[in-house]
Amino acid sequence: MKYPLFLTSPIDQSISFRFSRFPLDHCLEKAQRLNQFSVVWIQEGSGDLQAEFATFPIKKNTLLFFEPEYPFSLKDEKLNGIVMNFHPDFFYTIKQQSEVSCDHIIFSRDKRSSFIHINDKDLPLFDNLFQQIELAIITEATGQFDLLVAYLKILIIQAARATLKSHAHAPFSESLDTTHQAKILRKLKKAIDEHYKKFHNPSEYAALLNVSVKTLGRIVKTHCNKTITALIGERILLEARRELYLTEKPIKEIAFNLGFHDEYHFSKYFKNKASLSPLLYRNVLRYGEGNLQKQPIQQSPMLPINERGSQLASSHT
Repeated sequence: MKYPLFLTSPIDQSISFRFSRFPLDHCLEKAQRLNQFSVVWIQEGSGDLQAEFATFPIKKNTLLFFEPEYPFSLKDEKLNGIVMNFHPDFFYTIKQQSEVSCDHIIFSRDKRSSFIHINDKDLPLFDNLFQQIELAIITEATGQFDLLVAYLKILIIQAARATLKSHAHAPFSESLDTTHQAKILRKLKKAIDEHYKKFHNPSEYAALLNVSVKTLGRIVKTHCNKTITALIGERILLEARRELYLTEKPIKEIAFNLGFHDEYHFSKYFKNKASLSPLLYRNVLRYGEGNLQKQPIQQSPMLPINERGSQLASSHT
């Protein structure tokens, strides 16, 4: 089998889920900022993890989780394992984050990475989960998308349980979270979570945190490679997508709940961000309906595509 394997979004044909093996795929040799969550399963060997400004030793039977825009790389040719990248929409658009009871232990606003060593007793469980995820990707059948979401949820829950059992926290997460800028960034993300429905401007969050807009913007750019406006927009868009997919609320009501004065401005905002109107987005996700013109696949760093650009980039050897 040739790697990487990936699935594309039915909305814009961008890559929503990627599965690969290293060292066959050299995707982890250089640090890059991805707009996706990353999960790394170290199956064999030992080496070094370079995460932002520090280096940490890693060994086999270790699970690594990283938030989007978190730069990391692995240094050792003898390392063997699996890496998965998935867009936030792949997981969080389908189910509310709170429905994954242990999710906050792995991915949260308070830490951007997790480092979990899996004991020998639990190894078969995690090996089987990754095998099932790989099988789900290469098997094009009804419910493929939902099956991957289910396995991903199980993986996060089991990883959280392993963390609670071992009481082991990532040393690099702790060291990064103690910096002054990291604390401000955590406060900003918490503030956005609490106020995104009524505060849409960077100046409003700068005032809440008692820092200048310029200083706050510099911190966000340094750590997230984004603007404050982009972070606010992502949170608004995430909630909009959840509401459109999970509820029967009229678009006008969703717009009002998210702080828009009318449906027109919300629809214009949503289409600018998601490339589809709210109604068409809802119909495409639920029923596969809509007269969509097929667009070229939008390629992200480290996410190569096959020559045909098909929905499933895999082949058997």
